Formats: sequence, structure tokens, C-alpha cells
Amino acid sequence: MMYPHLQNLIGLEIDTLQTISEIGDFQNFAGLYQQGLAHRSIRKQAASLDLHADFILDVRLRGDKRTSICKRWVHIGALIEGDRASNEVTRASYSFVLFRGDNVNTPVVRKLHFDFEPISERNHVEPKPSSHIQMCGKASQHLIDQGFKPERLSHHYPSFEKPRVPALPISFALLIDWLFIEFQSDRYSKAIYQNSKWRNQVIEAEKVVLKPYFEGAAKYIGSAAHATNPLIRSMLYGL
Repeated sequence: MMYPHLQNLIGLEIDTLQTISEIGDFQNFAGLYQQGLAHRSIRKQAASLDLHADFILDVRLRGDKRTSICKRWVHIGALIEGDRASNEVTRASYSFVLFRGDNVNTPVVRKLHFDFEPISERNHVEPKPSSHIQMCGKASQHLIDQGFKPERLSHHYPSFEKPRVPALPISFALLIDWLFIEFQSDRYSKAIYQNSKWRNQVIEAEKVVLKPYFEGAAKYIGSAAHATNPLIRSMLYGL
């Protein structure tokens, strides 16, 4: 098994939301904090989970000429679907969208999906890594409800969904932590990144999400099968 069971993953995300609601610095990212407060209404026995958070982050890039605060609108989301009977995840998709300016009506500069789809659930005619990063993708209904026009993604060619890049599995905490590591120009994200309570939540996410992945990879590399079939082909593509 290279991915956590459904209830373990949803339980992890509920714990992550609760941690967000308990760390004061998250109040500076309104959408994230409000989503965190919603943890009380989510059942760990649920078969699906749909999270969305919009917030402004100080994102200064190496090529920026100015050194003052550069506010950019960020959207992150998580969609988890599964089978309660088997307790297996049938689909997980985490999204990240970065806008050039401080609102959803400014140009999209980056849009990524971090997806998981088990071998048993996908079209076997089309090779696809179980855990992967996909560039762009379609606009979510959440963004459309915010006033975003899907045609504004046309220059990113959202229908051109390949190549999908093999990647580590991810969770809501791991996605946020990655974002805060990348953009430490924001003083509030840096404060959260250094917060021990948040660090412990990220470590727990690594145990739930990454441990089975690395254990599965190590087991395969140590097996006789690896002598004739590479890890990526077998474990991620099911070939």
C-alpha cells in the first residue's frame, strides 16, 4: 500500500484544520483560518472531503524590482473521494493557484494540481502515475463562484493535461507548509513555519501520507521484481 486509508486521510485533514484554527497567526490568512474553524462540522467517517481557502500572501520573487510587500491572491483546495466499504481513497486532488495581484480578477501566474488516483480506478489505455503533479487543469467550481472566468486559463492550455509528473503524495498540511517554505517573504507565513505546533502537525502528516509511500518504495526496491522492472514503472504506473 502506497497511500493512506480513507478514514486516516480524512482524519488527518480534520486534525490539520483544527490545528489551523488554534494558531493565531493563521488569522492573517482569512480563508485558511475560516476553513480551519469548519473542522467541527466534518465527520471522520465521511466518504469525501472538499476544502477551499482563498487568502493574500506576500509573494516576492527574485526578479521583482521592488522590495516592498507584494500582495498576491492564493487559492488552495483539497478534494478527497473514497469508498467507505473498502476504506480506500479512489481519488485525491490538491490544488494551488497563484494570481499576479491581490484579487481573483488578476492574471493567473501558476496553477498546479497534486493528484492521487489508484491504478484500479483509472483508464489503463492511458499511462498515468498514481501520484503526480499536473500543470494547470480546469478551473474549480469554487473559483468560478468567486467570479473567475475559465477562459482566462486558455493561455495555459488546460485541456493539454500531459505530461503528468511523478511526485510524492501530499496533504493539506504538506501543501501549506510547502507554500510557506517557498514564500518566506511573508512575515506571517514565516511565523507559522517556525511555530512548534504547526511543525508537529506537518510531522504527523508525513507519518500518515509519506510513510506508507516510502515503505512501499523501499520494499519494492528490495524485492526480486525490481531486478527486472523499475520502481516508477511498477509502483506509480502499474506497468
